[in-house]
Amino acid sequence: MVIATGLLILTALVGRSFQEVTNCSRIERPIPGSLCNISKNDPGVQRAVLSGTYAFNNQSNDVFLFKALEIDDAKRQSRLGYDDDGLTSSACIRSPVPASTIYFMPQTRCQIVKGIKYILEVQILRTVCRKTDNNDLNNCHFQPKGKLHQIFHCHFEVWAIPWQKLMDTTFFSCRP
Repeated sequence: MVIATGLLILTALVGRSFQEVTNCSRIERPIPGSLCNISKNDPGVQRAVLSGTYAFNNQSNDVFLFKALEIDDAKRQSRLGYDDDGLTSSACIRSPVPASTIYFMPQTRCQIVKGIKYILEVQILRTVCRKTDNNDLNNCHFQPKGKLHQIFHCHFEVWAIPWQKLMDTTFFSCRP
């Protein structure tokens, strides 16, 4: 009876320790392919926002450039694999697009690619810089309140492959 009780206590302690290790490893390594929140100040997020904004500017017929006013939400799709050298993520890009939106979607398919996928909700605002002037967005001021002041709420999906210094906006959807 004493041995059985001792084994029961030992089993409970081992089970509890195993559970703590499993929970800890879950925190350290998110489920592959899952989305996790990321700081809006993260340098990768900032580059992804810039990539999405440039994609919008390249596709819009507006005379003026837009730039990011505020990042409302930033998520990163976790990597598959277990080392930092081979980053592999899986993503299906399928999003409903309301008729009143400006959008660009070069491909709609599921694929496994190497890199990091950023999913961003961003407000972009028209600037005073014209597209024809080849301005750097960092030097462009926002339009003042008035007739030309316009804000778009955008959803950007951007793939980053850091070791190749590649940033590709695979999908965006913007609405006034």
